[in-house]
Amino acid sequence: SKNRYEIYNITQQMVNISKLINHNGINIPTKNKDRLINLVTNATKDIKINLNYEDENLISIPSSNKIYVRLDLLNSNLNFEILYQPFAPYEEDFYDPGVGTKQIIIKNDVNIRQKIVRDFKSELDLFKDLVESCPTIKDNKSNNFEIVSLENSLLALEELYAYKESGKDIILQWLKGDSLTLRKKISYNNLSFKIKGSNNYFEYEGHIDLEDGNVLSINKLLEKLDNSQNSRFITLDDGSFVRVSNTLKKQLQELSQISNKNKVFNLSTDILENIIKSAHNVELDNKWTEHIKKIESFKLHNPKVPSTLKTKLRDYQLEGFKYLSRLANWGIGTCLADDMGLGKTVQAIALILERAKHGPTLVIAPTSVCFNWVQEIEKFAPSLNVYIAYELKNREKDVSRLGKKDILICSYGLLTSIENILQEKQWNLVILDEAQAIKNFNTKRWGAVSKLNSSVRLALTGTPIENHLGELWSIFHFLNPGLLGTLKHFQTKFITPINNSEELAKISLKNIVKPYILRRTKSQVLTELPEKIETSIFVELSSEERFFYQALQRKAIDNLKGLTDNNNRFVILSELTKLRQACCHSTLIDPSINLDNSKLEVFMNLVIELKENNHKALVFSQYVRYLDIVGKILKDKGFKYKYIDGSTKVSDRKKAVEEFQSGDGDLFLISLKAGGTGLNLTEADYVIILDPWWNPAVEDQASGRAHRIGQKRPVTVYRLITKNTIEEKIINLHQSKRDLAGDLLEGQDIGGKLTDEDLVALIK
Repeated sequence: SKNRYEIYNITQQMVNISKLINHNGINIPTKNKDRLINLVTNATKDIKINLNYEDENLISIPSSNKIYVRLDLLNSNLNFEILYQPFAPYEEDFYDPGVGTKQIIIKNDVNIRQKIVRDFKSELDLFKDLVESCPTIKDNKSNNFEIVSLENSLLALEELYAYKESGKDIILQWLKGDSLTLRKKISYNNLSFKIKGSNNYFEYEGHIDLEDGNVLSINKLLEKLDNSQNSRFITLDDGSFVRVSNTLKKQLQELSQISNKNKVFNLSTDILENIIKSAHNVELDNKWTEHIKKIESFKLHNPKVPSTLKTKLRDYQLEGFKYLSRLANWGIGTCLADDMGLGKTVQAIALILERAKHGPTLVIAPTSVCFNWVQEIEKFAPSLNVYIAYELKNREKDVSRLGKKDILICSYGLLTSIENILQEKQWNLVILDEAQAIKNFNTKRWGAVSKLNSSVRLALTGTPIENHLGELWSIFHFLNPGLLGTLKHFQTKFITPINNSEELAKISLKNIVKPYILRRTKSQVLTELPEKIETSIFVELSSEERFFYQALQRKAIDNLKGLTDNNNRFVILSELTKLRQACCHSTLIDPSINLDNSKLEVFMNLVIELKENNHKALVFSQYVRYLDIVGKILKDKGFKYKYIDGSTKVSDRKKAVEEFQSGDGDLFLISLKAGGTGLNLTEADYVIILDPWWNPAVEDQASGRAHRIGQKRPVTVYRLITKNTIEEKIINLHQSKRDLAGDLLEGQDIGGKLTDEDLVALIK
């Protein structure tokens, strides 16, 4: 080994013999054989003479084929040699496999000469078997090994121990004592576990039995697993190492990830159940036993679609209803996160009908969607009584009277004004439509819905995560408070690790929420739905527009210099908004500057062509003033169009949608936030997005107004993107944002929230 040296003591006798024998050896006449054998047999043990002479009168005995692995640890690197001691006990020298002295002549106990002969082939075969049985050293070309890093050294040592325990005749020798102590691997066979119920949690404790009779508590083991990072081994307090079996380690790490100290929320007990099934010794209290029986009984619940539902559910909708019913029967909050246009409303109405006998239902939805709920209930569930909150004359009295078969529809806008009235009522079922509306836990509406009293809670949303994981916590704190712990706990256990690409945190979070989220995409369940084609049209700015944009960009960069931490975000977003508006129209920045607009020119050419070919289109923008500009141009060109934004009255929205669906109008101008949800506009087969939004999920919601059940034609989505501007950079962000919800539900990487640095990079 290059890290070890051997010292030889050369005697005068050795020197004298070396003068007689050159490197090719020496030939002795046959007549002197007896003298030679006598000399070799009685020679000093310090001198080894290889006698290549076959004497049929000498008895031949096999050499020892026991393998010696001589180990040494140097700076966490394991060095070892694989050697043989073939002539023991007569000679204690070690030899490389298949190399060195072939035979020696010895006198046995009764003074009879014998020769010990090595089997080089057998030595090499045994050496090969050992090396190929140990993956860490398999590719080594010699019998000298240097294993770099403590982790790999422990792996190699574990493989050598396993080879020995398989019954192979090898001896492991530490040159300096046991420099690296590796205990036997621990698994479920060493595990004792105890669980007891406490309110909405289950507390656990337990220990691991070590081979020397000592024990390692579960809490201590979890702590060591957390500290071991990606290592396969943990270090015990006495400095020794032990490996935890892969299955046990994975489950214990997941247990640690979902635990608050040594407590697990009662809706996250799958991992505890899996550990209990395999543990060697378990002790369970009555609450746990009752909990498991309850779970099994709920699995047997086989709901039937209410006969009062006046429509036939599609197969996936029937599956969705049964899923919602099972969890509602258990009293568990659920998130139906189906893709836009798959009929989340009708699945929810089926659940309302099933539970109508238990008491009143409260539906909270965006203003633009409230009238849609009334229509859907009257159409599919005429046996129910539906009321709209803003139409109630005496809200406090009218809400208190609501009972079985009654449904109250309330907008998010009105919610905070009448929250006290709604919170005093005991609801059978509370449904949040477009539940991403409560994604921000700092808002009054989130606080208002969180304090509602209900037996069952349901969230409907096609985008449970739009920007970051904190939004998921907000929704689930409404659905099942305690499932994801406190926000601080969630930040520490999940948001920070996942943003740092830690796989375990992502898997654990997915496993926690998976039972309570049902998500199907259009491509999975609507094979008959026509395709959706998405195309980006890049618009070249004129020289005047380019000069105007670049001047605004330089000013933005200057304004960002010397910012303090207190106002960074606000100032950055303000400058970003100006640049985005400049990509739309110069008058959005300064009414006195009215430049010819390249994007509107491209837009008008596009809609003229669509009209000539009898197509209808939805036109979205996030800027109402921009839609006003577009509307005036369309009117001058003879186009008929419908229009809604956030200020449009509910009755006017309803009228505009009905007229467009009946064929009245070439185009429908819609502000992105006001009309991106809840509208059914399948009369259009084109969607034009005038300016890209930060998150493509919002744009997908918008295109979903046309690409949904009832659409018979392919839907084409055009995005108008101004080249070499902030709009092009926003489009480049879309892929990471688009994966946010799908990542969590389908196991891909989860993106994080944009930092101030990310936003400044967009400006530059």
